[in-house]
Amino acid sequence: MSLVTPYDVAGKSYSDLTKLLEDYYKPKHSVVGERYTFGSRNQQENESITDFILALKKLSINFEFGDSLKNTLRDRLLIGVRSPAIKTRLFSLTTTTDLTWDKACSEAQAMELAHNETKSCQSTLVVTQNVNRITKMWSDSPKSKQNKWSDSQKSRQKNANKQRKTCYRCNGQHNPDSCYAKTWSCHKCSKIGHILKACKSSRYQRYSSNTHQVGDSVNTVQ
Repeated sequence: MSLVTPYDVAGKSYSDLTKLLEDYYKPKHSVVGERYTFGSRNQQENESITDFILALKKLSINFEFGDSLKNTLRDRLLIGVRSPAIKTRLFSLTTTTDLTWDKACSEAQAMELAHNETKSCQSTLVVTQNVNRITKMWSDSPKSKQNKWSDSQKSRQKNANKQRKTCYRCNGQHNPDSCYAKTWSCHKCSKIGHILKACKSSRYQRYSSNTHQVGDSVNTVQ
């Protein structure tokens, strides 16, 4: 369907056709409609103050408020903000100072930032308290006490095994530092600190071997 219907295209000038196309693709905004949309715009759930401010600026592009634009934006911010604390703070400033649009924006953003940081700190504190409570509950539980007893038993067993290790002084099962042979002299190597059966010297073996060889020689001569 032609934009010039019911007229003939051939009877229209270039300027007429251009105007028809502009009106079709770029229709004029309804100032009343735009103002209604702006006037009913409130901060949405989970929408930050910064995003709300940007949304209000975008909606005010086609306004014809002139010098009163910033005051209109400020009023919409005060009315549309969700936080009761921020709303109360902004309204209180209107009674003591000349609350401008820029000052209202900075004040609202600062309060929201402080609120979020406080909430984050409280969340961290709650998590820490929960972890401490769970840790205490676990430490007081029978299973935890059993594990502690088991660990203690393992430690005592380890120490006992260490104390019962083979003594290099006498081949007994005890700590070498408390061995009776600590000050004894070995009959094999004559060194002090161990006895014959624990001696690792080969001197006695060579002596025994030489003795057997001499004995064999004597027996051969006879």
